[in-house]
Amino acid sequence: AFKSRSSITRTVYFDAIELWPELEEESDSSSPTFSVEPSLSPSTLGSNLPSVSLVPSQLPTGEASDFPSISLAPTELPPASFFPTSIPTSLPSKTAVPSTQPSALPTLIASAEPTESQEPAPVSSAPIGGNPGVSVFTDALDSEWDSYSYNGDYDFSSTEDVFKGSHTIKAHFNGWGALHLKDNSLLLSSHLTSLNFAVKTTLADHEIRVMVNGKRYSIIPPENQWVEFSIQLSIFSSPTSISTVTFQSRSSSPRIVYFDDIGFI
Repeated sequence: AFKSRSSITRTVYFDAIELWPELEEESDSSSPTFSVEPSLSPSTLGSNLPSVSLVPSQLPTGEASDFPSISLAPTELPPASFFPTSIPTSLPSKTAVPSTQPSALPTLIASAEPTESQEPAPVSSAPIGGNPGVSVFTDALDSEWDSYSYNGDYDFSSTEDVFKGSHTIKAHFNGWGALHLKDNSLLLSSHLTSLNFAVKTTLADHEIRVMVNGKRYSIIPPENQWVEFSIQLSIFSSPTSISTVTFQSRSSSPRIVYFDDIGFI
């Protein structure tokens, strides 16, 4: 029987069909037979998977080169060192911050809060010396200035705790109260460079927002001591004229703060 092993239609021609007796082992047949022979991989690799080759078991004399062997699997495997013997259980970590942190950060007494993309300007807390070039308050509120302060009680002739002269401003802030001073004549300031003042807070960590024409800058003075500040006008966008100066408490609780020697240089 001759059976086609294809799933599609094929045409095959047959002729000269005969029956032959079984060949003996010594037969010098010109038609070789093929056998499946396992070929084990090198023992040094420790592989138990044999490769399989189809090679002719008998070849006609002088025609061995016409029947090459056909290999279905590689007879050689890569050396054992090609494969890792162990896989690390963890990968090294990478961190964007130092592995050790300082135990404490330095405390900044005068903290800046520039707004509206302003670059911070230097703040001096050293003694200024002498009266400001343009006075806003020196023992009394200058006649060109009026108080529009809110959310608190403001005494412009307090003698309780005076920095210089005879009087100081005692601001008893309620929550978010502000000492708000306005120049009725609009002070021209192109020749001025800084806002100067002395301040004394009575509680620690009390933030005070300093504003010129609404442009703001925050400070946190040390408590229970007079400190003089000089803040460059460039941090307030270098105004060519000044209409208001404001000191606002950034606390929702009542606070007492003293101000003196307010003016511009």
